[in-house]
Amino acid sequence: MGSLDGEAARIISEANAGLSSQAEDYIALADCIRKMYHLSEEERKLLGRNARNYFVKEFERENLLNELELILS
Repeated sequence: MGSLDGEAARIISEANAGLSSQAEDYIALADCIRKMYHLSEEERKLLGRNARNYFVKEFERENLLNELELILS
């Protein structure tokens, strides 16, 4: 969950890893908190798994190094 704009909000959405609201919008953030509170345990676990899978795919060191090698070769 985040109260942010830009790339971080895009990542949360793209990864289906949680909820976000625009930065400084405390009303929308409160709504996200309520929505998260009402999710089942399995739904929350799914968001966590999605976040972990996205991290491994997009940000894991070995994958980033492999991509960099492809770009530089």
